[in-house]
Amino acid sequence: MNELSKNKKKILLLTHTREDVKNSLKMLTKFEKSGSSIVVLGIDFQSQIELRKHNIPYKVPTEYFDKKECENINSEVLNLACNWYKTINKKLTYIGISLGEMAEYSFYHIFVDALRNIKIANSILDIEKTDAIWLPKKIPLYSPYHLRYECLSKAINYLAKLKGIHFSYYQSNKLERKSRSTNVLYIVRDIILKTLGWIKGLKAKTKEKSDYKYKVLFFDIPLDIYLSIKQALEKNPAFIAVSETSDSVSTYGKVSDEKITELREVWKNFRRDSQKMENLIFDNIPVINLLSQKFSRFFYNLKNYLNLIDGMYNLIQTEKPSMLVTMYDVPGPQRAVTKICRNNGIPTLVIQHGLYINDYSGFYVMPKEADKHFCWGNYHKNWAIKRGKLPETQIVTGNPKWDSSIFMNDKSKNRKLSIYDIYYFSREFLENLEWHLLRIKPPKKLIVIATQYYKSDTSCYSSDENVVFIRDTLRAMKDFPKCQVVVKLHPNFYEEYKELTKTFVQELRLRNVKITSRHLWDILKMCNLLITQTSTVGLEAMLFNKSIVIYIPNGSPNLNPYAGRGAVIEVYKKEGLISAIKDALFNKEVQMKLAVACKKFINEYAYRIDGKASYRIAKLIESSIIK
Repeated sequence: MNELSKNKKKILLLTHTREDVKNSLKMLTKFEKSGSSIVVLGIDFQSQIELRKHNIPYKVPTEYFDKKECENINSEVLNLACNWYKTINKKLTYIGISLGEMAEYSFYHIFVDALRNIKIANSILDIEKTDAIWLPKKIPLYSPYHLRYECLSKAINYLAKLKGIHFSYYQSNKLERKSRSTNVLYIVRDIILKTLGWIKGLKAKTKEKSDYKYKVLFFDIPLDIYLSIKQALEKNPAFIAVSETSDSVSTYGKVSDEKITELREVWKNFRRDSQKMENLIFDNIPVINLLSQKFSRFFYNLKNYLNLIDGMYNLIQTEKPSMLVTMYDVPGPQRAVTKICRNNGIPTLVIQHGLYINDYSGFYVMPKEADKHFCWGNYHKNWAIKRGKLPETQIVTGNPKWDSSIFMNDKSKNRKLSIYDIYYFSREFLENLEWHLLRIKPPKKLIVIATQYYKSDTSCYSSDENVVFIRDTLRAMKDFPKCQVVVKLHPNFYEEYKELTKTFVQELRLRNVKITSRHLWDILKMCNLLITQTSTVGLEAMLFNKSIVIYIPNGSPNLNPYAGRGAVIEVYKKEGLISAIKDALFNKEVQMKLAVACKKFINEYAYRIDGKASYRIAKLIESSIIK
């Protein structure tokens, strides 16, 4: 055997960021010269963009994941999220609120990442049978809800030690998230909104909150929904609108440093003891080893959490609100605030914010802590009742978010304008101006490709799905050169997805594609076809009588809220995309069937589209606080 053949090895190289790829180029060249076989794993789309630039073949983690494992993983994840803290629960309780319980939603997502990556790591080593592994030194940490294989390198490292596979680290730089592109129009809008807040503050001085008989506390309610409900209320209560980052909350909350030091000591002891806890071992791997940074971040950031709880508790004692209204009661901050209000005898209401798909094995079914849930339609009401919620907790109102859009487009309505309409009109004016600058001039047909908000709600869905969705739909557009195509990217991670989308457009030599993250309603009004995944935008397109193709690359109908309803064309394999698009655009019979099914779907999922959802919510709020 000659010297060259002796050096031939199979090498696995993992990349997370652009810098990882750049720093590994020399290594890759060296490996190739030695005759080694190289498998490059592009873990995140940041590294995937850079790998494509250098024409380096790569694989993605989902190629190694068996979707049959999803159900078992999701069940184990829920068990871990709801029980990991039980041995230290007393030490994590503050003002009657269990911090571990409030963090269950965050840790659900964190454990999804860990357990899925343990399975993927095992699969990679079994399939590739590598002789050596190269890992980046630094791994970027994201929000708990945007996990993207953060634990995979650690899982491979741990298993490589057990299997006796050589592994090394190469120099890498911490990922610096790109700042969102600055838009002059939206800077102007922000100035207008700050001015609006200042004027509102001046008006508030003329009448103190204590002069009002009723006070309604809005927590983390989007501004357009808040204003819409506020204007519909006739009893004129005082309004307290806050979020977890509001100055008013932090002013009320001042937790002592001793309490923070005490909790950090709890973490040190828990980290040591968890190595032997059977419920924190999965496939013979101590999960805490993979998640030490996430747990550490949780414990070291508890000061903000405690200040929120302390601040809201004191704010409630001072202001004595008659009612709490929020958009969620499952994520930690919202759940904590809702629980504080309930503990103090304050009625609590939660408003539906999106289509319900995955219920996290019953964990994410609202209300979790609140008294009542204002849901969009009868489908969502029945969905919750089937999962154990009492019928009286589910109140069908429609979606208040759509009221402002209907109002802005209905000039026949005669309504007295208030100072809050500055928000709506300034937003409309600025978005219209930017819309014209985008210069979308559709020919006979306009196709919209809309991505969705990525969250690791289930082990079956990952960030790779969005990338595959964009790639496959753009490939299908080569068959429709005479159509104008708009890729409407979700604002979250817009810059990263935009660059990857541009890369696909250039590779496919498409000349009829525009990319944006805004103007959803304008685009929906103009388009002939919407292609999306499981996003609420599909329902919104139905409101404009548009044909819809739902494409889910992972082939899971159980993650599709539109499945089996006949209101959309469902596609689960890329081979079916082109024929589905042709049917949606040109087949009159198919279009008629979709239109009939859409009317039924809208009635069940969205109730009445009459611009009065905010009014119905306002009436229910009034009836609750006057009892």
